Amino acid sequence: MKTVEFVQKGKAKFNATKAQYNYLKSLGAEICVFENRFLNYFSKKQASEAIDLLKAGHKVVFK
Repeated sequence: MKTVEFVQKGKAKFNATKAQYNYLKSLGAEICVFENRFLNYFSKKQASEAIDLLKAGHKVVFK
């Protein structure tokens, strides 16, 4: 098992979805930012990659 960190960068709006946020939390992702920051600073692609990593048994951290 490895730990993968996704770190917010810049001030761009990437717009991950609330459904992805809720699903990541239910899978056990460690999300160290407020929900609205997560939705604005992380992309749908990053969230999808994180979901795949969690399903494979890895730990995922969003900072």
